[in-house]
Amino acid sequence: MEVSLSTLSLSLPRGGTMRLDAARGVTVRVRCGRVWLTEQGLPDDVFLGPGQSWRLHRDGRAVIEADAASAFELAAPEARWRIVRPGVHAAPAQALRAALARLHGEPGWMPEPAPNALLP
Repeated sequence: MEVSLSTLSLSLPRGGTMRLDAARGVTVRVRCGRVWLTEQGLPDDVFLGPGQSWRLHRDGRAVIEADAASAFELAAPEARWRIVRPGVHAAPAQALRAALARLHGEPGWMPEPAPNALLP
């Protein structure tokens, strides 16, 4: 389904993700909660809280993950949004959650080395 709007209001539960492709110039505005935003080709990720916004710089893939239950807006003049059913990208979402756990330093995230990895 495609929707033509200048602003799209969305919400994600904690750990929920969404993908944006070719969205250069789109602004992400957080109304409540906290989101983690990563853009393909940029070295740093961004965390946004209530009242904060970020303008996407690249036409590659961007991923938004809710660090807490969050409501936010995607804004762009005369944007066309393609809505994809939930659950289509479950594997990347799991990988992002694991990366977020590593970022926060939660215990148990480091994989065990192979037995021969410690040998000279």
